Amino acid sequence: MKGRLIAGFGVLSVLALAFLLGREGSTPGLHGETTGSSSDFGYVAQDAKVVQTAEDGSALYVLDADRVAQDPDNGTVTAQHLTLRYAADDTRRWTLTAREAELPGGDSLLHLRGDVRVTGTPTGSALPARISTEQLDYDTRRQIARTREEVRIDWGRHQLGAHGLDANLKQGQLVLESKVHARFLP
Repeated sequence: MKGRLIAGFGVLSVLALAFLLGREGSTPGLHGETTGSSSDFGYVAQDAKVVQTAEDGSALYVLDADRVAQDPDNGTVTAQHLTLRYAADDTRRWTLTAREAELPGGDSLLHLRGDVRVTGTPTGSALPARISTEQLDYDTRRQIARTREEVRIDWGRHQLGAHGLDANLKQGQLVLESKVHARFLP
């Protein structure tokens, strides 16, 4: 009986604390800091799925993220721990992942940061490729990925490294900027 009473009191204490914290309206920010009340955002969603559709209703992009928020002042959307999937055409699918991303309001340039990965099958290949870097800008309208950072590409048994990359994912074109190193295995 005494154990149940203590457990019940503990549950009530946790609920009261949650209620008080909720009334203060603190919302964790992009890096875990408190950023003020949830009314400071156009929206905030946890475990979010966002689907951008074409005029015919088909999915252009599907974004899954642990957290998505919009700043109502400038329309900037931020996301944490995200996966973005899209189809370059009817046969090629690409997936972008990152720890965080930012899409300025009214813009089509998505800024990906932290453990960025782009995976998919390039045009004319049966083997998937994976691009790895720490930051990448992705133009959602033109389907162009660009970075000036160090990048690694794993493609089947082949590996390429470079400093800087421009990739047109829709057309299947890739340009490595400088300090290119390659390893091709039979």
